[in-house]
Amino acid sequence: NAAVDYNLCKEIFIFCLPFLLNTIAYTFLDTFDKNYLLEKIGSEQIAYYAVASKFAAIIGIIASIYQLAWQEYSFRHANSENKDEIYTLSVNTYLKFMGVSIPISVVLVSLTFDLIIGVDYRSALTLVPLAMLTAFIGSVTGVLGNLFAVIKKNKYFFSTTLAGAIVNMILLVILTPVISIHAINVALFWGFLVIVIYRFRIVSRYIQIRLNKSVLIIICITSMI
Repeated sequence: NAAVDYNLCKEIFIFCLPFLLNTIAYTFLDTFDKNYLLEKIGSEQIAYYAVASKFAAIIGIIASIYQLAWQEYSFRHANSENKDEIYTLSVNTYLKFMGVSIPISVVLVSLTFDLIIGVDYRSALTLVPLAMLTAFIGSVTGVLGNLFAVIKKNKYFFSTTLAGAIVNMILLVILTPVISIHAINVALFWGFLVIVIYRFRIVSRYIQIRLNKSVLIIICITSMI
């Protein structure tokens, strides 16, 4: 029998612990949001959000495909001399592709909603654009989070997620009496945006990623439309 390498086990545990805490935080946040809204506005409104989130899940699936490839790609070039240029190109390409895909997807959903879902749930259509945009911002947190593993700074996984979770919960409580079910998308959007900004600032200390300003402007314009 092979001897157990306790030092290696310890290193693996320390490496994985932030991922565990990060998953717990996301699970708690999702449960808190839905239970809070269920208590405040009732199950009917939650049903509309459930419909909208199905479309957001499509964005999540597309993003997960990229992230699986991105994970392997990012580790392969972790020690490359021109890794800054490689990661800059990869991140900007992802932002360009997903950022432009969201408004196109929203238009397609708007045109086919009644056929796919049905007229009875048409009220959910107003939730779809921000739900899909929120899913996109959430996927960017995953792209940046993978770079934590590359630079071996996994400890920031939980702290960045915690910051976004706090913003999300505060906004949800404040906005629910004002905008009802729309509060969950607004709160999640700003929560994820805080995580993106926080993670980008940390990653920038170790990898010089230069974001394409024209891409960011296009994303902002299409998002507002």
